[in-house]
Amino acid sequence: MTASVFLGSIITGDESWVHHYDPERKMQSMQYRHKNSPAPKKFKVVASARKKHLKGNHNETDAEVEADVRSWCRSQTPEIFADGMRKLVERWRLCIERDGDYVEK
Repeated sequence: MTASVFLGSIITGDESWVHHYDPERKMQSMQYRHKNSPAPKKFKVVASARKKHLKGNHNETDAEVEADVRSWCRSQTPEIFADGMRKLVERWRLCIERDGDYVEK
């Protein structure tokens, strides 16, 4: 898959855009692990700016969530999005090079 095909297939770069959770993934995370297994890793310790913007908002509908996210996006500079896409391409490249065995630390 080329970078342009990959980028063209992206709906969103961050699952936090979606306020519903994937029950299958949640169930997988609750599965039994051997006591000597390493603890699950938290991939992001600091909340993103978007999550901070949405914190405390209790939206009743998808439309309200979308309006809040659009408001946040409009308040950002174009450089934020360009930087995010550059980072995404680099992370994608590393993941492909390492045959999927890539976790950013």
